[in-house]
Amino acid sequence: MRNWKFTAADAEERGYWDAYQAAYEDVLRRCSTPHAPWYVIPCDRKWYRNWAVASVLLAVLKSMDLQVPPPQADLKTLRRRLVAGSRH
Repeated sequence: MRNWKFTAADAEERGYWDAYQAAYEDVLRRCSTPHAPWYVIPCDRKWYRNWAVASVLLAVLKSMDLQVPPPQADLKTLRRRLVAGSRH
């Protein structure tokens, strides 16, 4: 029904589909490593795509066990100085 984008070259290219798919899978397999994994996220439903990306990011951030670094200054002393300075 929708053939307005169709060209004669499309029919020839279709013959390479299996090779394209094999190359695509090979790229994902070789490039995805434990240190830098790749994720295949379907994008035909925006809500699902957004949920999937957020889920992966959340899992990775949690696995990193990020911690807020301790302050480099003595905050109690600085607060006392600021409070004392605001009284003048």
